[in-house]
Amino acid sequence: MPFRLLSSALVHLLRQPDIEWELDAWRYKPPPPPGIFHSIQDSRRWKALQGADGEPFFGPQGGHELRIAVILHVNWFSASSSAFSASYSSGAISFSIPNLPPVLRYRVENLILSAMTDGPKEPDAEELQHWLELVVDDLLVLFYLGIFAPTESRKEGRRMRVALVCTCADHPAMCKAAGFADKSHLNAPCTQGITDANHMYSDECLNRGCLPRSAELHVAHARAWKSLEDKKDRDEYFKQHGSRWSELMRLPYYDCVAMTVIDPMHNLLLGKSGLISVVKNQWYSRWIKGGTLRADTKAGTKRELSVLHRFLDTFEAPEWVGRLPLRVGEPAGGSLTADEYKLMIICPGMLIVSCACRVRALV
Repeated sequence: MPFRLLSSALVHLLRQPDIEWELDAWRYKPPPPPGIFHSIQDSRRWKALQGADGEPFFGPQGGHELRIAVILHVNWFSASSSAFSASYSSGAISFSIPNLPPVLRYRVENLILSAMTDGPKEPDAEELQHWLELVVDDLLVLFYLGIFAPTESRKEGRRMRVALVCTCADHPAMCKAAGFADKSHLNAPCTQGITDANHMYSDECLNRGCLPRSAELHVAHARAWKSLEDKKDRDEYFKQHGSRWSELMRLPYYDCVAMTVIDPMHNLLLGKSGLISVVKNQWYSRWIKGGTLRADTKAGTKRELSVLHRFLDTFEAPEWVGRLPLRVGEPAGGSLTADEYKLMIICPGMLIVSCACRVRALV
């Protein structure tokens, strides 16, 4: 399958005009006021990450070197030519560079496609590690030794060192890449906290009563899982602890718990793993089924949903944003598509619910 080392791609990237200055620009940004975060460079992880010399990797020392952060992305997509053709899933392992400002970070020429996984199905968590093994081998060289490459300021070559600061993917890919169980696991459904499926939605857990998951314990369980040779034993151990080996754990500075996140696109705006699971769960499971937003009574008493419907009837939005759902929360409204849920929650839904709550409070 196609594979390109990150180190090779970075050498090619440095040929772009002015890219060296953009990669170094984080050094000259004034720090924001305490508690204000303008970019990833203001985060604690960025500031605290230690280099091979024991000093801050993104510290003031080492100005003669290029210090580059990368974010790992893993995703799969189905390429179908017709509704009758067999499904075929291909995967992409890629990197973005948070040194760059967002306006440049996601341009095609600045995104690094490192590998494509084969099909016709997605690799499982263990199969994915064959690709990640090569990725991590290269990341270890880039972190400890670095590589020399000619730049605009130094034609003879400048050393660059690289650190992986985050893995950003949708939930299934995130679990495969970092050795977690998914949200359906009975004992360890959460990648960030210690809770089981029965207590994940309890009042205590939702009010910050859930203890944080330990990266050290996660890695210890993953190593124990790896030491088992029999597949049946591994499956039973994973069923109990919800941790399996990930090649990313070979990076000495990498915290699989704190440095693995769900990307906001999948989390809020797209598909069943994102918007449906977040917005629909809050809207339908919690507010509608839970009785927070109620339909009018048969006797004609007006309740919360009729207020929302009146707002939606008079709410104006440009046609290009999509169709506004009208009879939400009632059988007559039907099932909403992901686009309708997205539109409702990011535009009229926020305004309507906040206004309705304010009116109710005044009354």
